[in-house]
Amino acid sequence: MLHLIGEVLDESGIFTRKLTPRELHRVVEDISLHHVGHYLGLEVHDCHSIDRNISMPPGCVFTIEPGIYIRHGNEFVKREFHGLGMRIEDDILVENGDVSVLTQKCPKSIDDIESIMIMN
Repeated sequence: MLHLIGEVLDESGIFTRKLTPRELHRVVEDISLHHVGHYLGLEVHDCHSIDRNISMPPGCVFTIEPGIYIRHGNEFVKREFHGLGMRIEDDILVENGDVSVLTQKCPKSIDDIESIMIMN
């Protein structure tokens, strides 16, 4: 997923210059703090307390939320994008060998999100 995020950002022209594959990976890791997602639990984010390569038992809930957060002063990203953050999240429930997308009805398209923002 980080590779795909890097490709899309590179194609968008967000970077100050052409990055080497190694630089691109490092920059994308830096701006995609939680990578693809994390478990949900008693803590706000159980990211660091649970191993990522375990089986998910029924009742387990996790997120799929590719996001970017560009800090001020990031030398690899054009200034006009500094301070920008964006994330679209889905929450997934594991149920006896199947999954349910708990956030399936939440708006995720650009048009839907912009419509909500205009109304507010």
